[in-house]
Amino acid sequence: MPDNALHVRDGTIYFPEPLTQAAIVRRRNRFVIDVDLDRSVIGCHCPTTGRIGTLVLDGLPCLLSLSRSGTRATPFTVEAISVDPPGTPAPALIGINQNAANRFVEQALTHHMLPAMITAGTLRREQVLGHARLDFLINDTTYLEVKTPLDNLQVTLGSHVQTRPRPPLDSTDRLVRHISELGDSLAAHQRAILLICSLYDNPGFQVQPSRHHATVKAQISQAIQQGVEIWQVNFHLDNTSARVLDHHELTRQFSHRRTQASPTRRVRSGPGVTPFEQALPTGTPATLHRRASQQALELARAIGDRQCPGRSPRAGRPEPLRHGRRPHRPNG
Repeated sequence: MPDNALHVRDGTIYFPEPLTQAAIVRRRNRFVIDVDLDRSVIGCHCPTTGRIGTLVLDGLPCLLSLSRSGTRATPFTVEAISVDPPGTPAPALIGINQNAANRFVEQALTHHMLPAMITAGTLRREQVLGHARLDFLINDTTYLEVKTPLDNLQVTLGSHVQTRPRPPLDSTDRLVRHISELGDSLAAHQRAILLICSLYDNPGFQVQPSRHHATVKAQISQAIQQGVEIWQVNFHLDNTSARVLDHHELTRQFSHRRTQASPTRRVRSGPGVTPFEQALPTGTPATLHRRASQQALELARAIGDRQCPGRSPRAGRPEPLRHGRRPHRPNG
């Protein structure tokens, strides 16, 4: 799905052509997923080499994009999967193409679909900062790095979905290096943002344990103190398009110094949705503080091997609110 083939109309990002429905037979290896397409088993490119939650993909519905390259061994790419029960009339999709996520974010920035976070006048891609390469430099003042975590999915799984145990995350070197560079960038730039992108309706970003709690916690705490902002954006996918569902700030959620519930604003987009949906969190202040501390510790699990900058809320901005709905956690 080349980015130059995407086009935007009325706030919706359209694909160059509709995606094709198929069913996964098995994940052959890190790079290839076998699918049943019109009763033939075809090897398709898997756009993520890591785990997709705790899912065993066998039997799940999926959507494919067709490559126009004559040199590829796999003519299709698996763009999205669904974990909804069989027979669901309009199953919800989970996008698994992390490269596509960056293209969607670029279109969202260019067409001003993330107004609560930033309004982009100029946009430059793939910017080198220290020893890291970050996704975007916006308005020459703001570095932004996009992370599309697939290792930990906030979705409800039915009994028809097979799962496997989740081993702890080991690699955090790039994560620590990137968040360090991003925090340091604020000495010369106004803002730095880590944007956690979900290609599904993620009700509230959560994290899982890793083996490097202390290192990651210290680096995240330092970056937030330097002014790094952490935001979340959710996209809705169907077989023809992607659109922004909502976006909201998570910075306070990841601050280990947070000791009480703080308001969070979830900015939703789309027909029939009010501009701002607000809700107060559940739980006592002590419970919320423990939850936020654990999330700061475990950020490496969810956002993988790269990270980016942000900046803490400035005076006069509305305080970020926790998402009101309880997160869906995978069963099993």
